[in-house]
Amino acid sequence: MAQNASLRYGFEWDREYFINAMMKLVLIAKFMSIIRISSYHFFMPIVTSLTLHPGIMYLLLFESTAMRKDIRRGYIFTHLSLILNEWTFCFLFRIYPLIPFAALYCEGPLCRAGMDKQILLILLSIPVILINPPFNFLVMRMHQMLVPQDKYLFRTQILLGITHSALMITNMIGFGVFGRDHDRVVQLMKEPELAWITSRGGTIFFFGPPGDPQYFKWELLTFLVSMSIIAPPLVLFTADSMNIIAATNDWMGATLYYIIPLSCIFSFMFIDTSSIPGWIYAPLRILVLIVFTLNGHQFGALFIAKNPAYRKMAQNASLRYGFDWDCDYFLDFTMRYHFCMPIVTMFTLHPMVFYLLFFESNNMRTEIRRGYIFTHVSANEWSFCFFLRIYTFIPYAALYCEGPLCQMGIDKQILMTILSIPVVLINPPFNFLLMRLHQMLVPNHCRWKLSTTTQCLLGVVHTSLMIANVVGFGVFGRDHHRAQELEQPELAWLKNRGGTILLFGPPGDPQYFKWELYILGFAILVISPPLIHFTAESIKMISRTNDWMGATVHYIIPLSYLLLCMIIDTTSIPGWFYAPSRCFILTLFTLNSLQFCMFFIFKNPKYRQ
Repeated sequence: MAQNASLRYGFEWDREYFINAMMKLVLIAKFMSIIRISSYHFFMPIVTSLTLHPGIMYLLLFESTAMRKDIRRGYIFTHLSLILNEWTFCFLFRIYPLIPFAALYCEGPLCRAGMDKQILLILLSIPVILINPPFNFLVMRMHQMLVPQDKYLFRTQILLGITHSALMITNMIGFGVFGRDHDRVVQLMKEPELAWITSRGGTIFFFGPPGDPQYFKWELLTFLVSMSIIAPPLVLFTADSMNIIAATNDWMGATLYYIIPLSCIFSFMFIDTSSIPGWIYAPLRILVLIVFTLNGHQFGALFIAKNPAYRKMAQNASLRYGFDWDCDYFLDFTMRYHFCMPIVTMFTLHPMVFYLLFFESNNMRTEIRRGYIFTHVSANEWSFCFFLRIYTFIPYAALYCEGPLCQMGIDKQILMTILSIPVVLINPPFNFLLMRLHQMLVPNHCRWKLSTTTQCLLGVVHTSLMIANVVGFGVFGRDHHRAQELEQPELAWLKNRGGTILLFGPPGDPQYFKWELYILGFAILVISPPLIHFTAESIKMISRTNDWMGATVHYIIPLSYLLLCMIIDTTSIPGWFYAPSRCFILTLFTLNSLQFCMFFIFKNPKYRQ
């Protein structure tokens, strides 16, 4: 920080830490260069598009038949506009405010494409501004559903909707017309507080110095007038609804996660606040952004939490360990997600990776390319997600599968062997790839430069241990001797679904399967040390941990969690924690091949073209 101590408004914090945290990769600690976290803006819309958003859309499309059509359409369009806003703001643009300057910085793909700034601002304004009409429609229709039928005329509602939409479209045009740089932009950008950011390669929308957005102030005034017209009826609707049902979730969430952060950014552009101490600005800039980008999350979370129809807890209140949530929601969602995910990726992400490996990797060493190909082929999506469709029932030492193979009456031990093949044998090609990447970087004189014989020996040991686990899954993957008794009552409801219950035992007592868990634990203890060493050595040379960190987050952690919860009695954990953790840990595990593909593409500048 010393070299930038002279920067005003706390921009030394942004330069050294905050803007990197939002845009690319940032060191968690200055003196711990091994640990990194991924770009918040880059990964947030990808993660939510694979987790929260599909859950909400599933509820709206398949579990909301009792909801009035206009209300359901309002929710659907509002949620779609939130998804569009998330992807545009966080991924395509990646916006960062430069408070107290009337300026914005963006570093997304669109901002690096050389497009005109006014066109970029129009594109940015579409999801940010046009999120309002569907939300306004939803709030109005929900209010009108509660008041007597003759209190308001339908044509008045249409007039309000047209007025709101017209005002929002006016603001979109205003962004394009008045979103111009200040006349003294070249001179002002030479100030040390802004000069450093020009080297990052993104686009700077410099509307003016603190308190003087020369042209953009007219759009800010237009936006203020629009909010002054739109807000009163919405506040009235909300206040009236509070008197009837005491529900303020939608409006309060929108206020906290949309109106306040957006008003904060615009107010700091229009008002000269340069007298505020610099140490306040840096955390304020990043806090406002994070709150604004969580708008879609709070909308989805409140939509689920406030509606008893989606919780359905009363009818299954006697089930322990949160199984009522699985019965009513999580299991159905996971099975549909597992069914669709491999089909979608087969026609999108996987063909792209194979194309790059076969046709765009001529300069890659043959053994490295083969390692990538076999690692990619060994991805367990189709077996785990489609043919078997596994679901865990922690804290029981149990698995449930509902895929085609599980409905054919195949012996359970044969099913366990089939399940283990892709889950366990994904390791040898990945271990080979990691070892070859490390050996490619190690100098010939280094003591860690392994001979071909030693590498082959390591590969044979690793593969033998994995094969032993496949055998162990088949031999010890047997039901507990009290399996039928244990199915009552928490698991009895599963029998009507037509799948197969693999019940190894009650919480903390996998009678036979514990021996396979011991074998797997021993295999991990033998395999992990050399792989960790290879990774640590590679980090020192090229500062890359993508492959290993991705495998840790999406394979080792979820698999270890599942297996540990089978062998350890965790029944003291509250039931409300179990259901979302079961769904989340499975989703995390099934994303292993996706993260591998994405890291493979994005870490290589040639493939990012």
